[in-house]
Amino acid sequence: MAHRAMPLLLRICAAIDELFIDEVGPQGAKLVAEARKAWLVPGNRSRPAEALEYVHLLAQHIRDPDARADFVEEAKDCIKL
Repeated sequence: MAHRAMPLLLRICAAIDELFIDEVGPQGAKLVAEARKAWLVPGNRSRPAEALEYVHLLAQHIRDPDARADFVEEAKDCIKL
């Protein structure tokens, strides 16, 4: 059974994806696909707060600590409703 996320949550994740790809470059698209798949493994996603787990899955691929922290902060802004 494939797990899914609510449409609002998918829009939030799409905005986070853009930030991530801007940060890491073209290879970010592959990392985004892998992170999204891993994020959905535990089950369906329905709350915007669950997007923070997604942010941290992506952030682990940013080696520079300052850039990682900046990404997380910008991504958190995408989660706010």
